[in-house]
Amino acid sequence: MAKVKSETKKKPVTKKETKKKEIKDELPTEVTDKVWLWAHRDNDKPIPETELKSKDVGNNLIGKWLIYLSKGYIDEFWIKIKKATEEGLLGIGAKVKTSKSVERSYVICVYTKDYNNEEDVNRVREELKNLGILRPISYKRDIDTFMGNNEGFYRE
Repeated sequence: MAKVKSETKKKPVTKKETKKKEIKDELPTEVTDKVWLWAHRDNDKPIPETELKSKDVGNNLIGKWLIYLSKGYIDEFWIKIKKATEEGLLGIGAKVKTSKSVERSYVICVYTKDYNNEEDVNRVREELKNLGILRPISYKRDIDTFMGNNEGFYRE
Protein backbone atom coordinates (compact mmCIF):
# COMPACT_ATOMS: atom_id res chain seq x y z
CA MET A 1 0.00 0.00 0.00
CA ALA A 2 1.43 3.38 -1.03
CA LYS A 3 1.86 6.08 1.57
CA VAL A 4 -0.29 9.11 0.99
CA LYS A 5 0.97 12.46 2.15
CA SER A 6 -1.60 13.96 4.42
CA GLU A 7 -2.57 17.49 3.55
CA THR A 8 -2.66 19.98 6.34
CA LYS A 9 -4.76 23.01 5.95
CA LYS A 10 -2.96 26.27 6.47
CA LYS A 11 -4.45 28.45 9.13
CA PRO A 12 -5.56 31.77 7.67
CA VAL A 13 -3.42 34.75 8.62
CA THR A 14 -5.29 37.17 10.82
CA LYS A 15 -5.06 40.97 10.69
CA LYS A 16 -3.37 40.89 14.11
CA GLU A 17 -0.65 38.52 12.85
CA THR A 18 -0.15 40.63 9.74
CA LYS A 19 0.18 43.78 11.85
CA LYS A 20 2.66 42.01 14.15
CA LYS A 21 4.83 41.03 11.17
CA GLU A 22 4.69 44.57 9.76
CA ILE A 23 5.84 46.01 13.08
CA LYS A 24 8.62 43.45 13.31
CA ASP A 25 9.94 44.42 9.88
CA GLU A 26 9.98 48.20 10.36
CA LEU A 27 13.10 50.01 9.17
CA PRO A 28 14.34 53.27 10.71
CA THR A 29 14.65 55.04 7.36
CA GLU A 30 11.03 54.24 6.47
CA VAL A 31 9.26 55.02 9.77
CA THR A 32 7.88 58.54 10.07
CA ASP A 33 5.08 58.14 12.63
CA LYS A 34 7.16 57.42 15.77
CA VAL A 35 10.55 58.54 17.06
CA TRP A 36 11.99 55.19 18.22
CA LEU A 37 11.85 51.52 17.24
CA TRP A 38 12.58 49.04 20.04
CA ALA A 39 13.95 45.52 20.36
CA HIS A 40 13.87 43.36 23.51
CA ARG A 41 15.14 39.92 24.44
CA ASP A 42 12.44 37.31 23.90
CA ASN A 43 12.18 36.45 27.59
CA ASP A 44 12.35 40.02 28.84
CA LYS A 45 9.62 42.53 29.24
CA PRO A 46 10.27 45.92 27.65
CA ILE A 47 12.47 48.19 29.74
CA PRO A 48 10.09 50.10 32.00
CA GLU A 49 9.81 53.74 30.96
CA THR A 50 10.05 54.73 34.64
CA GLU A 51 13.37 52.92 34.94
CA LEU A 52 14.77 54.65 31.86
CA LYS A 53 13.66 58.06 33.11
CA SER A 54 14.75 57.63 36.73
CA LYS A 55 17.12 60.37 37.91
CA ASP A 56 17.84 58.42 41.09
CA VAL A 57 21.38 57.08 40.67
CA GLY A 58 20.66 54.22 43.05
CA ASN A 59 17.71 53.03 40.98
CA ASN A 60 19.04 53.65 37.47
CA LEU A 61 22.03 51.44 36.73
CA ILE A 62 21.18 51.14 33.04
CA GLY A 63 23.81 52.13 30.52
CA LYS A 64 23.98 52.10 26.74
CA TRP A 65 26.35 51.79 23.85
CA LEU A 66 25.74 54.63 21.37
CA ILE A 67 26.20 53.83 17.70
CA TYR A 68 25.87 56.76 15.30
CA LEU A 69 25.32 55.79 11.66
CA SER A 70 24.34 57.48 8.43
CA LYS A 71 21.19 56.71 6.48
CA GLY A 72 23.11 54.37 4.18
CA TYR A 73 24.00 52.00 7.04
CA ILE A 74 21.30 52.34 9.66
CA ASP A 75 18.77 49.80 8.32
CA GLU A 76 21.40 47.10 7.81
CA PHE A 77 22.84 47.44 11.31
CA TRP A 78 19.45 47.87 12.97
CA ILE A 79 18.32 44.52 11.51
CA LYS A 80 21.47 42.82 12.88
CA ILE A 81 21.27 44.47 16.30
CA LYS A 82 17.53 43.88 16.64
CA LYS A 83 17.94 40.18 15.83
CA ALA A 84 20.90 39.77 18.20
CA THR A 85 19.00 41.57 20.98
CA GLU A 86 15.91 39.40 20.53
CA GLU A 87 18.11 36.28 20.61
CA GLY A 88 19.68 37.37 23.91
CA LEU A 89 23.17 37.99 22.50
CA LEU A 90 23.31 41.67 23.42
CA GLY A 91 21.97 43.65 26.37
CA ILE A 92 18.50 44.06 27.83
CA GLY A 93 17.16 46.03 24.89
CA ALA A 94 17.97 48.30 21.97
CA LYS A 95 16.34 51.22 20.22
CA VAL A 96 16.95 53.16 17.03
CA LYS A 97 15.96 56.70 16.10
CA THR A 98 13.66 56.82 13.08
CA SER A 99 13.25 59.23 10.18
CA LYS A 100 10.60 61.08 12.17
CA SER A 101 13.24 62.85 14.25
CA VAL A 102 16.59 62.45 12.50
CA GLU A 103 18.40 65.68 11.75
CA ARG A 104 21.94 64.58 10.84
CA SER A 105 22.65 60.98 11.74
CA TYR A 106 20.76 58.04 13.17
CA VAL A 107 21.61 56.49 16.53
CA ILE A 108 21.19 52.98 17.89
CA CYS A 109 21.29 52.56 21.67
CA VAL A 110 22.12 49.10 22.99
CA TYR A 111 21.20 48.91 26.69
CA THR A 112 22.95 47.01 29.47
CA LYS A 113 21.34 46.33 32.83
CA ASP A 114 24.14 47.58 35.08
CA TYR A 115 26.94 49.92 34.03
CA ASN A 116 28.97 48.71 37.04
CA ASN A 117 29.14 45.21 35.51
CA GLU A 118 32.20 45.78 33.32
CA GLU A 119 32.27 42.15 32.21
CA ASP A 120 28.76 42.39 30.75
CA VAL A 121 29.34 45.87 29.27
CA ASN A 122 32.50 44.61 27.52
CA ARG A 123 30.77 41.40 26.41
CA VAL A 124 28.06 43.43 24.69
CA ARG A 125 30.74 45.56 23.00
CA GLU A 126 32.48 42.44 21.69
CA GLU A 127 29.18 41.17 20.29
CA LEU A 128 28.69 44.52 18.54
CA LYS A 129 32.14 44.08 16.98
CA ASN A 130 31.07 40.61 15.82
CA LEU A 131 28.08 42.28 14.13
CA GLY A 132 30.40 44.67 12.27
CA ILE A 133 30.47 47.73 14.55
CA LEU A 134 34.26 48.03 14.45
CA ARG A 135 34.89 51.76 14.77
CA PRO A 136 35.10 53.40 18.22
CA ILE A 137 31.77 54.05 19.95
CA SER A 138 30.75 55.57 23.28
CA TYR A 139 29.15 54.06 26.36
CA LYS A 140 26.94 56.26 28.50
CA ARG A 141 25.02 55.82 31.73
CA ASP A 142 21.33 56.65 31.39
CA ILE A 143 21.53 58.78 34.51
CA ASP A 144 23.98 61.04 32.64
CA THR A 145 21.48 61.46 29.83
CA PHE A 146 18.76 62.57 32.24
CA MET A 147 21.12 64.87 34.15
CA GLY A 148 22.02 66.65 30.90
CA ASN A 149 25.56 65.31 30.56
CA ASN A 150 26.01 64.81 26.83
CA GLU A 151 29.47 63.34 27.05
CA GLY A 152 29.98 59.61 26.83
CA PHE A 153 30.77 57.90 30.12
CA TYR A 154 33.39 55.90 28.25
CA ARG A 155 34.86 56.42 24.79
CA GLU A 156 36.95 53.90 22.96
